[in-house]
Amino acid sequence: MPTILTYHSQILSGDDYARNDHVALAADLRLLTDCARPVVPLSFVLDAFDGLRNWSSLTHAVVLTFDDGAVLDWRDIDYPGLGPQRSFANLMRDHIEQTGTPLCASSFAIASRRAREEMDRLSLFGRGWLSDDWWSEATREQMIAIESHGLDHDHPDVDPTDPKRGNFARIDDPQSCALQIDRASHDIERISGRRPQAFAYPYGQASDYLRRHYLPSRGPQIGLRGAVSTEPGAVGPGSDRWWLPRYVCNRDWCSTAELRRLLESH
Repeated sequence: MPTILTYHSQILSGDDYARNDHVALAADLRLLTDCARPVVPLSFVLDAFDGLRNWSSLTHAVVLTFDDGAVLDWRDIDYPGLGPQRSFANLMRDHIEQTGTPLCASSFAIASRRAREEMDRLSLFGRGWLSDDWWSEATREQMIAIESHGLDHDHPDVDPTDPKRGNFARIDDPQSCALQIDRASHDIERISGRRPQAFAYPYGQASDYLRRHYLPSRGPQIGLRGAVSTEPGAVGPGSDRWWLPRYVCNRDWCSTAELRRLLESH
């Protein structure tokens, strides 16, 4: 069954696998090629749920996802204390050029520009690393799909005076769900030129109402076809398409050897 992997391009506290998701992604791409594990778009998995693709064609497939939609997904940057860092997109392009192996990924972006500006100012050095000026370029190139990570991630930086922030499970009524889901899809489409097909729960958290009621009923009406969690596991026909399991780099595996064992377990 297919396996969904998750990376965060803003996780940079060193220059080794365990402290730098860019180092980890580059090493993991080599492993996936060595293991003959095809990388497919998340849309292929959603197609299988819709009966448009056979599950058997995805038996050994891997889906790459990036959370939070930082500029580091797309552009090289000079990171304070660590120096030049190759973007996720350029690591993928390097690998494609070296091996001829096709690659694609999904980046789950935070829709609200104001929220991203506050998060960038308070948590990412205030260098514009949560901007959206690359989304339309990524959409045109079609290597990284811009998907939804909610309107503002319910992030504490957006309103430090609200002690309840930082818990996406509190999004549990029609009004707050519409703001975080519907409004986010609208804003992302307006900026990127493509309507999101998938949603990633911030912090991997969801209220029962959002997961089991709002998204299954409202999601298809606004173009969403599924949602991903951070609950570890492989995807299969019996999975809940509104709570798809994902493995998180440097939580569920911390080396290429561990990733190999993880993939071989499915």
